[in-house]
Amino acid sequence: MLTALALAGGLCLSGASAAMADPEPVGASKGDAENPATAAITKILVMPHGTVTPNEEFTFVFTPETVDGAAYDDDPVNMPPISGVSVPYVPTDVKASDGVTIAFDKESGDFASVATWPHAGVYVYTVTEFKGANGDIVYSQAEYEVTFWVDNCTIGTPAECTTGLFVAGVGVRAILDDEGEAVEDEPKVDPKPGGDGVEYTYSQMIFTNYYTKTNTGDPEILAEHKLRVSKTVTGDHADLTKYFEFKFSVTQPATGMGSTTAKYKAYVVVPGGTNDYTVVTTDDNCSATFLKQDNATPKRNYCEVTSGTDIFINLKDGQAVVFGDLHDGATYTVVETGDPNYDSVVDVVVDGTPLASGTIEAASTGANLSTGQHTIGGAGVNTAEFLNTRVETLPTGLRLNDLPFVGLIVLGLAVLVLVTVTRRGKSHA
Repeated sequence: MLTALALAGGLCLSGASAAMADPEPVGASKGDAENPATAAITKILVMPHGTVTPNEEFTFVFTPETVDGAAYDDDPVNMPPISGVSVPYVPTDVKASDGVTIAFDKESGDFASVATWPHAGVYVYTVTEFKGANGDIVYSQAEYEVTFWVDNCTIGTPAECTTGLFVAGVGVRAILDDEGEAVEDEPKVDPKPGGDGVEYTYSQMIFTNYYTKTNTGDPEILAEHKLRVSKTVTGDHADLTKYFEFKFSVTQPATGMGSTTAKYKAYVVVPGGTNDYTVVTTDDNCSATFLKQDNATPKRNYCEVTSGTDIFINLKDGQAVVFGDLHDGATYTVVETGDPNYDSVVDVVVDGTPLASGTIEAASTGANLSTGQHTIGGAGVNTAEFLNTRVETLPTGLRLNDLPFVGLIVLGLAVLVLVTVTRRGKSHA
């Protein structure tokens, strides 16, 4: 039983009961000798929609503070270490998205059963998250105070009590939030695995991290493209040297970026060369204001695209704009400026899947054509293939593209005239 004496943690033995936590902490996980108290940590990983879950293990640091009211004195026997508490994530972990973010929650194992307690008493630790080396993750700055009430077994020797001791209760207080700010009034939280099963389904001892996948793909290697927007021009009288104007609107992911404004490299490429593609970006493609050079050897030109700011990039037949560094979860829209001499269509593939609506056509000859807004996913290719077809026109102004239809109309009129003449001939016979 979690008696008042046990919840005070045996402080009567040390005379320090007044200095310790409440004997009946709100939200504490409680237990008895046959069913000791359990406690877990919840990791919430927030990612932009379209992001593949990283292969990452999040670990937690338990720092000993006091035992029975006395400060820890580097004696690992009197106050045992608690280690190995972690929450692993793997790419096959999948969680539903709201279309903007994925909030993926997972619990650790029971950390109340990890330590080998040397005696009954009240043990207090602070818990923080180990800050790993993954630069794409914003680690939680949260800190919790965890109190273990360890009791002597008094009802025989059940299997859970082979050492003569059991964890009668675990109480948790929030000290700092995920941003490292002090939590007002240090509220107590429920650490039970699975939560209360009604209002919440996981331990409320929560550490929230943000993950934004940064990509560094080579624009000359097909497999490393995050987005490729290509241009093809056809028609007997099509000008294959003509540049068509495209407006690119790129937005960084909605989460995990903080106040940072992302800048992306848009390379203009053509097929072939040493790799799958060759970079050919010049000031014909974008204004010199946006024309930059990378650190490759030799250096390659690119058009710098700033998140949230539109940029115009020009493409001619056979060229494509390639991004290798868009974050997973970034969004884009591409609008081609219409030309009265060309019909325009575009085929869009989002994260490896063609649009269910099929090919997008311009409303009319010369009208602007938009891909619509789409999200960059981490699982498949993202492409937009624009096709412009020259509208062929006879000297009279009649479009050659319309000749088949005009021919059908003429043929129909000829048949109608023939039938009429035949009927009149018969009526005069």
